[in-house]
Amino acid sequence: MKIAMIGQKGIPATFGGVETCVEHLSAALVARGHKVTAYCRRNYTPPNTPASYRGIDLRLLSSIPTKHLDALSHTAFSLLDLFGSDVDIIHLHSVGPAVLTPLARLTGLPTVVTIHAADWLRDKWSTPARFCLRRALDLAVRSANLLTTVSLSMVDFLADTYAVKAVYIPNGIAVQKAVPLDLSDRFGISAQRFILFAGRLVPEKDVHVLIQAFQNLIAQPAFADTHLLLAGDSTFSDSYVCRLRRLAGPATHFLGVVDPSSLASLYSQADVCVLPSRLEGMPLVLLEAASHACPVIAADIRAHRHTLGNFAYYFQPGSTQDLQRALAQLLNDHRPAAQRAKDARLHVSRMFSWDRIAQQMEDAYLCALRQASSPR
Repeated sequence: MKIAMIGQKGIPATFGGVETCVEHLSAALVARGHKVTAYCRRNYTPPNTPASYRGIDLRLLSSIPTKHLDALSHTAFSLLDLFGSDVDIIHLHSVGPAVLTPLARLTGLPTVVTIHAADWLRDKWSTPARFCLRRALDLAVRSANLLTTVSLSMVDFLADTYAVKAVYIPNGIAVQKAVPLDLSDRFGISAQRFILFAGRLVPEKDVHVLIQAFQNLIAQPAFADTHLLLAGDSTFSDSYVCRLRRLAGPATHFLGVVDPSSLASLYSQADVCVLPSRLEGMPLVLLEAASHACPVIAADIRAHRHTLGNFAYYFQPGSTQDLQRALAQLLNDHRPAAQRAKDARLHVSRMFSWDRIAQQMEDAYLCALRQASSPR
């Protein structure tokens, strides 16, 4: 099959869960004999990026690089580029780009839409923007040949709200080789033990809850030598990052965007990775941490439970006190957590390989092709 991936910022993925998923899925599909073209935004893709990466053909197009028009404009330009092209199927990613599913159908090509998360609930969006994102979902449900989602809770939501059966295809994990990393040389940090957060610094991630819990934790002598490393940057959320910096003390370190090999090393060295989010689709961070046998503490929400089940530790979402308790318990006796983390690594390697997921997506494409060719 010849597949066009649209909606992601670009490949190679430098940050963002959707971009990482599209890159690995595309590469796995190429390995299975398919031809994949990924549409990339010029404002995301480095200027020296080759025309082909991991066997994926990269098609760079411009966009209107504003908060509300970047994804929409690039999706529109990408779809217009497909009219008359030699492509078998369009794969649209995320709710925002999905607003143009009717335009995708006008190309005459079968269209699959993947809903990665409930984007209309993200705090960075204004009320009008959230309304538009919900209407985008309405259009995707009515217009796509097939809907897939990485989240079991989203499968339930689509069934309850639209009486639509979406196909559950989870994210996968490709274990990044950890390279030797000296925290002092790389980040100027001298830390014997540290807590890691990896992800975008946006309100729904509840990073402020983690910082407050950490500040309370290190006020106790037993944990005074512990550091907190935040690997990630803002996404149209600079005011929130300013708030985080005001809350943080000298033992909290803002690392910015960290390259994949260095992030792999952070996972392998961290005493614990914490994901305090109250809104997720299927968080890659949990899979990445587990793949490096890094113990995980996560907010007790369905997306986290569906991803790691009993292989992680959980705390009450939004509760600084409960997160502090969980951190203290794990750091006081690390041995049970280390064993659970080793079990988690085996679990994710079995259940979330990209080859397995590419096979599931291939089946979804074939289903969409059949639906498109059958008379209505």
